[in-house]
Amino acid sequence: MENIFDLAVSLIPLLATALGVFVFLFVANWLLLGRYPELGNERRLPRQLAMLGFTVAGAVAIAISLPVGDSTRNQVIALLGVLLSGVVAFSSTTVISNLMAGLMLQVAKPFRTGDFIRVGEHFGRVAERGLFEVEIQTEQRELVYLSNISSVRLKREQIQLVAGAVLFKNVVAACKGLLDGHLLEQGERKDL
Repeated sequence: MENIFDLAVSLIPLLATALGVFVFLFVANWLLLGRYPELGNERRLPRQLAMLGFTVAGAVAIAISLPVGDSTRNQVIALLGVLLSGVVAFSSTTVISNLMAGLMLQVAKPFRTGDFIRVGEHFGRVAERGLFEVEIQTEQRELVYLSNISSVRLKREQIQLVAGAVLFKNVVAACKGLLDGHLLEQGERKDL
């Protein structure tokens, strides 16, 4: 009976830490993500990365509070590190490449939502940037998802030139439409 009581007392720090971590993660998830369901992928990314950091810190806190000796505790923490490294190492290279390219695009910001870009044969306005893909809306109003790997190879000058050319093309088309309308009103329309 005394052994059961000692075991229960030794598990109190672990249970309290686990409960605290779960409550903290629940509240943090609600504060960062749950209250803002309308946020797009681009604005959710920093919040999701914060939640990932909180989760890793919580796992380490639970490992530290285990009722075991110091050497066993250190081995458990090392095991967590090895598991995390294994997930990264053995994951699909394209998934990891897209993830790293997405993080690079978030930090470097070579283009923003609303910019016009050309990636290979695809051209359109950036509708949304995510962690794994960029969504563009083409001239035919179709949504096309492009991997971040293909988007990361763009140069800023190319993006600005494409955006400027589209803006110039739209201004010329609008002016031509106004001029056509004005000439039609006067009955003097000629081919331009």
